[in-house]
Amino acid sequence: AMWSGTDEQYLELYSVAARELKSRFPGLRIGGPGVGGTGRRTGERFEVSPFIVRFLEFCRQERLPLDFFSWHAYGDDPQDLVIRARGIRRVLDDHGFAATASCLNEWNYLPGNSWDALSRTSSARARQRFYEEMSGVPGAAFIAAVLLELQDAPIEMANLFHGELGAFGLFNEHGVPQRNYEAVQAVDRFLGTGERVQCTGGIPGRLVVAAGVNAARDAAGVMVVRTGLDTGAGPVRVVLASLPWGRPTRVIQRAVTPELTLAEARTNALSPDGRLTLPLPGPGLILLQVQPGEVVKP
Repeated sequence: AMWSGTDEQYLELYSVAARELKSRFPGLRIGGPGVGGTGRRTGERFEVSPFIVRFLEFCRQERLPLDFFSWHAYGDDPQDLVIRARGIRRVLDDHGFAATASCLNEWNYLPGNSWDALSRTSSARARQRFYEEMSGVPGAAFIAAVLLELQDAPIEMANLFHGELGAFGLFNEHGVPQRNYEAVQAVDRFLGTGERVQCTGGIPGRLVVAAGVNAARDAAGVMVVRTGLDTGAGPVRVVLASLPWGRPTRVIQRAVTPELTLAEARTNALSPDGRLTLPLPGPGLILLQVQPGEVVKP
């Protein structure tokens, strides 16, 4: 629930509840407060909100338990979440809470980085366009980019809001998976490659690239995500180098674009120079599964 009381009332609530719960259940992890307005970002700089500073100072002065600090973020720039994560980690450490976990426990794509479409004065068509973009390919690209970017961010948990039916969810009201669900599928498949390997050429928040190889060194994966912030973009050129096998290589290519779904796969032989040209003109993602072997023609 959204807090409708004063800051003082919340601090009193947290003090009473945190102490009582910790005394009764010592092993229970206590934390909060699920902050929505985390602060202001200017370029690469981020300044946390006065409430966060006050909350942390209060917890420190009152010696209150704070096993985790939870916060929310919505937007259209994946890099914004990374910058906020770094800023929140920094302020936690500066206030003596180095052992406190930073938990981004609510996030999702916000088309146009604006809530105006959901206001009471907005039209029904504006709301429909908002939700179609959130659940569509632009939302899928954002989700995939965030999940990859956050791999290097100082957070312990990130909870997409949400995996249920309807608005903001991954399924429509009938339970049918939407396009943003394919982003979660793609990242899950990519992470199955196991060990990350060096990958260069990305543009933070706009063109996100990642690569990995499995423990047996007989399969690799590459993921390329282009967000809606990367405008006027042409094909993406990828070079696969230092593959851990010296045999012919095949590449299974899947994509999430307005024209292609993740279920559709195309297999091609990798050229001797390891170069690939990937058509990704707008928001979307491409997943490459790289394996040794010849391409078997039907």
